[in-house]
Order: sequence, then structure tokens, then C-alpha cells
Amino acid sequence: MAFPHIFRRVLHQKFLFLTIFFFTCLLSIVRFRPPDIDHYDIVIDYNINQLLNITNFKYLLKTEQCQNYEYEKPLLGILIVTSLVKHNKLRMAHRNALPQCKLAELGFQRIFLLGDTPPNEIPVSKSVLQHEQHRFGDLLQGNFYDTYHNLTYKHVMGLRWASNECRRAKFIIKLDEDIIYDVYYLQSYLKTLLEHELKLSTSNRLLSGVIIVASQPIRYLGSKWLAPPEEFSSSIYPYYISGYCYVTNALTAKRLVGEAAETPFFWIDDAWVIGIIKKYRLEIPLQSRFVSTHYSIALNNCCEKYLTKYGYNCEYKIGIADIYDTETVVQFQKALELCYYNNV
Repeated sequence: MAFPHIFRRVLHQKFLFLTIFFFTCLLSIVRFRPPDIDHYDIVIDYNINQLLNITNFKYLLKTEQCQNYEYEKPLLGILIVTSLVKHNKLRMAHRNALPQCKLAELGFQRIFLLGDTPPNEIPVSKSVLQHEQHRFGDLLQGNFYDTYHNLTYKHVMGLRWASNECRRAKFIIKLDEDIIYDVYYLQSYLKTLLEHELKLSTSNRLLSGVIIVASQPIRYLGSKWLAPPEEFSSSIYPYYISGYCYVTNALTAKRLVGEAAETPFFWIDDAWVIGIIKKYRLEIPLQSRFVSTHYSIALNNCCEKYLTKYGYNCEYKIGIADIYDTETVVQFQKALELCYYNNV
């Protein structure tokens, strides 16, 4: 009979097909490599020669802090710190208090955001800044003057750089240079956010900090924060997060930067970037779950009273630092270490 012969041939063909299929799958599995979560490539998807309405923008100094990050610990967050170009002593105080290697143990890295010396001030020589950059590699300087009316450029420059060129960082933490802050609490907060609110922490709607409610524009002449009606017509700013310290991520920062380029410019950066743009353009809800804050010397007193006695139970996590008393920044960090490393 021909039937058994045909049946054996069909079985042979099926066996041959299944054998080839099996080895093909096996080869694919062997050659497949799971994606490296720390793999980092820079993909520039913006016009590097334009920053908001500056059409000839360029970096005078550019950091490679994220590209050169070689620590074993994954990068939890990049700290972007607005700093006046002339405040090199204050930057040194922050470096002495928390050097990059110490920050890396906690999962952080830090850069300082600068503008160029204004024409009415004694210029900070390029050689001095280049020497600072050569030693520490943590300066990001744009070619706009370092003035209050240019704070928005500095703010957006930092968010743009971090969201495009430091995308391995899970979070972006924007800080001002004239504050002291509990970096251990910050680490704990971000880890908790990842563990319990992963959807929020990886979304494009993350803005967490201290919410400023019903703040009014300053109208009196002589104030450095003067915002006349022709610049901002409303009598109240939209709710916004204080720029002293807030948490976001790359996806949210990219949205803010993108919308900023399409929104009429306003120079008061906190109210504009994380107030006006956030409310009227993106409708991002604010998260008031980051820290209790006190903008006075009270945090220093709390530090001296509790931290140095290993009993840190101060409700304040951020405070104003005297820019002329840079030792406070270092001493506060030392007190924090005494507390946390003694398991109190």
C-alpha cells in the first residue's frame, strides 16, 4: 500500500520542520541580550542653537557628568542647581558638603547651571571657570547674562539638558544654590515613590514639591521681582511649585520645555515654568508630598538642637542658607551624617 509510505514521508517532513524551528528559536534565545537598563545614548531631538527666544544659543561650558557616570549604583536622580556665575565659593561649599562620590553612594549626581557675567559686573575670567570645570566637570553655562531677568533661560536650559542628555536618571531634582536640604530624606522619598507610585513616577505628569498658593505679582517699583501689569496682567499667579527644590522626571521636563518654546516668555521662572505653562498648557496636577519647608534660619537651629544630639526629628527638610556663610552648608551636612549613620 502507498498510504503508509506517504504517511512516513509526511511525518519525516514535519519532524524536519520542527527540528529546524526548534534550533532557530534556540539560536535566537542564545543571541538575545536583555536590554541594559543603564545603557545610555544621547539622542538630540531639539534645536541646539535655540533656547526659547534666543536664536544664537550655545553652551560656554558643557558638563559630561551623566556621560561619565561610572559608579555601580544606578542613577536615581540628577540634581540641577541654579547658581550665580560669581558664587564659586558657594559651589565649593556644596561640593565639600556633598562631593560627587558621596552623592553617587546615594544614587545622585549634581551639576550647576550658570549664565555669563553681566556687563555691569566685574567679569569672572574664563580661565577661572575653565579651571573649575577642569577640576569638577559639573558646570553647564549658557551664553545669556546671569541676571534675575534671565532665570527662566537658566531654568529651562537645565530641564532641557537633563531630560535629553541625562535620561538614565530616574528623576530630575531642581534646586537653588542658596538652600540646605536633607539629601537622605530626598533619597528615601524617591525610592518610596518608585516602590509605591511607579505609575506616577514614570509618567509625564510628575511635579512634586512645595505648592505656592495665591501668590501675587509684585507691583511696587524698586523690587528686583517687579512684574508690572504689561508683563503679567492677572492679579494672582496660578498655583506653582517653589523652585527652591522640586522633583520631576525626564518625560515631564520634556513636556515643560516643549511647551515653553510655544508660550509667550515671562521672566519669573517658577511662576512661568511650573505655574503658567503647567496650568494653561499642560494641566499637570501638582504633588504636595515632597517636604515640609521653612525658609528661615529655623532649620539651622533645628539642626543644631537635634542633629548634633543624634535625635533628628525636625519636620523641616529644606531651609535657606546664607550665601555669605558657606560653612553652614558644610556643617549642616556633617550633622546629617552624624544622625543617619548612627541609625537614629
